[in-house]
Amino acid sequence: IMGAMVGSGPRKVMIITQQHGNEASSTEAVLDILKKMSTKNPDTKAILQNTTILFIVRANPDGGEPDPKNCYQTYDQAVNAPGEKNCGHFR
Repeated sequence: IMGAMVGSGPRKVMIITQQHGNEASSTEAVLDILKKMSTKNPDTKAILQNTTILFIVRANPDGGEPDPKNCYQTYDQAVNAPGEKNCGHFR
């Protein structure tokens, strides 16, 4: 499990991404946030002086891998039958 810590402030924040395999956009968003936090923007500097942020990137590393053997739904089946077996990857 990969992580990144930024800031040095007394407030502590932990952000966890991709706990489930079909939540890849959260990992992409955090990588974008980290990139923006690396700028010399005065507002960003102030946040990082007051806050320590721990990003846990892709908490479920196996969840990001397609599992076609156990995933048999089409997109329409998954959308029309929530609660049924849904692995987040569609044919």
